[in-house]
Amino acid sequence: MDPPPAVPSPQSTSATNAPARPRRPRAVQACNYCRSKKYRCDGAYPCSPCRKHGAECVFKSPQAGGAAVVTYSQSYVKSLEQRLAAAEASLAQFGSRNGTPGPIPSPQPEQKGSNEPLTLSPSSSRTHTSADQPRNQSRELDSDRENEVMNINPLTREVEFHGGSSSVAFLDRVREQYGERSRQTPNETHSESASTARALNNDQFTAQQDSASEWNDAIEHQFFSPHTYVFLDTYFHNLHYIHPILDQGSFLRRCEDLWSGHPERQSRSFIALYFSVSALGALIRTWTEVKINGMGRFEWSRMLFDRAIMALGKAGSLNDLEAVQALILVAKVCQNELNPNLAYTYLGLATRKALSIGLNRDVFVQSGQNAHQPDKATLSKTWWGLYSLEVELSFALGRPDGAGPSLFHNRPVPPLEDSESDILAATLGLANIMRETAVRVYLVRASLNEKLDRAFEIQKEIDSCIVKLPSRIRPSGDRTVENRTILGDPDWARVQRLAVTIRFNNVQMLLFRPFILEASKLKEADTMPQKMEEAIELCTTSAVTTIETIFEAFRLHAFFRTWWYNITYLTFAASIILYRAAQPPRSEKPTPDYVLLINKTLNILEVMDESIVARNTAEVLRKLLAGLRRRTGHDSDSAIDRSTPARSIMNDTLTRE
Repeated sequence: MDPPPAVPSPQSTSATNAPARPRRPRAVQACNYCRSKKYRCDGAYPCSPCRKHGAECVFKSPQAGGAAVVTYSQSYVKSLEQRLAAAEASLAQFGSRNGTPGPIPSPQPEQKGSNEPLTLSPSSSRTHTSADQPRNQSRELDSDRENEVMNINPLTREVEFHGGSSSVAFLDRVREQYGERSRQTPNETHSESASTARALNNDQFTAQQDSASEWNDAIEHQFFSPHTYVFLDTYFHNLHYIHPILDQGSFLRRCEDLWSGHPERQSRSFIALYFSVSALGALIRTWTEVKINGMGRFEWSRMLFDRAIMALGKAGSLNDLEAVQALILVAKVCQNELNPNLAYTYLGLATRKALSIGLNRDVFVQSGQNAHQPDKATLSKTWWGLYSLEVELSFALGRPDGAGPSLFHNRPVPPLEDSESDILAATLGLANIMRETAVRVYLVRASLNEKLDRAFEIQKEIDSCIVKLPSRIRPSGDRTVENRTILGDPDWARVQRLAVTIRFNNVQMLLFRPFILEASKLKEADTMPQKMEEAIELCTTSAVTTIETIFEAFRLHAFFRTWWYNITYLTFAASIILYRAAQPPRSEKPTPDYVLLINKTLNILEVMDESIVARNTAEVLRKLLAGLRRRTGHDSDSAIDRSTPARSIMNDTLTRE
């Protein structure tokens, strides 16, 4: 904005007392640094003196009364106008094609103390900040910001943000390396062809339909059917081992009231919990029949999901432990439906509700009139299970979590007692490591060497966390799933060891993934630091281990094939492999068979082809694999023939070995 008019001098006052003309503002306004040092400022952003001396280039002009308002150079304003014009043109093209032009996102008012306003792009695009940020910021910070994705889904028109640690943001970068994001058919807009976020998000699964009726006890009685027992049983012998927040015996005893026609004996919060558990069980169940009572997997799960949402009612209407548990499992349904934005929303509601009832605090709860007062063990399992899941999902999306500082939480952690709750110690340790990784590696302004040192310090914490785990669920260093299986191990131990192995490798990939990007910026003549080589090796090894572990798990365990969220872990691992394969080799060390690994990934995704996200992801990876073949000279698959059906490979039995 223009500076205020100058005060007229006495000499300029005419005989007729006409008001004095304000002094013309200078053509070029100096930045704060040049003004303080008396340097000649060229008005660029950043200006030449600031670039030369590594100073922060900030333009501020005083207002009347001593207030200050932030202004920008003409070149900076012009760049913002160009970005906004491109966004408007893209969205207008989409709107005209559909006959309903939508509102154009505009730059939002900046917050006090910020030097860059927020702009929204309707296409899947990066936040191009390298030209807009002061040069004295670290290169690592700039590269992390370049990896962020702000996307407007062209179908739902919902804004989606994916931060630097998001697998979606990284796959977007991989597609750029292979030239896939720039390709589009004549009938596609850029946002449709380039939106990685849309391809990896299940648009077919949304929140409660607008036509859904309000909660009505008489209507809902028909759904309290023993038919749902098969779904409940699936959950308690499956994902419950990963999220042991419910007491199975107590839960099923309370279900008897619903099945016997006496739902009035149970609270509405428990009814919401009943529907959410049933919905998740129906979704992850291994279906041996096509339909039950005329409905298939997704029809049952989504109908029960809608009932759970209706029972929960408006935000804040139910405020107790069962409501928190219901929201956690509702979020798990969204997560396994591969709609992470909806999962993030419901998990955030569960976290706020848990904090509002003091679930995170070790305080005495008066029983009052509640006949189903939970014990302290259930309270601890629910809170720390929620805390770990909230941190993990938020970090996977590159977003802040809502659990708050750890100092707020004094609820005791469930002890290790050789039971199914032992996994909470592993997930809690991983959650704390994820938080530390976000702050010390992804968000911090530091040099490359400083970040490497911090990453390897965190790696030591990962190793220490693994060593402290009970031997039954402790990940091994081998890549085979069943090499440590003991015949006497209970089901929960086998499931937990498998899940913990995949999650620890995923955290290690996230920890060292930024250095793969940094290595790609080095010129061929540059010498790569030893620590960077080690970081890249650890990241790549974790990606290979993830793919091979999931492949073996799919081959040996039928139940694991319906854990749809594994697509997220798999996609991230495949993205790292593809990115590494696109870079020229910098050492004589043998490299993994990249083509073989991507083929294994495609075989897994083909087994999960009931999920639209699995199909979309497979399509993206096939295009990238074709580019990889052209780069490496592979004319055919190196190990897994495309003519061999994926399901036949997965259905091999142990007798083959």
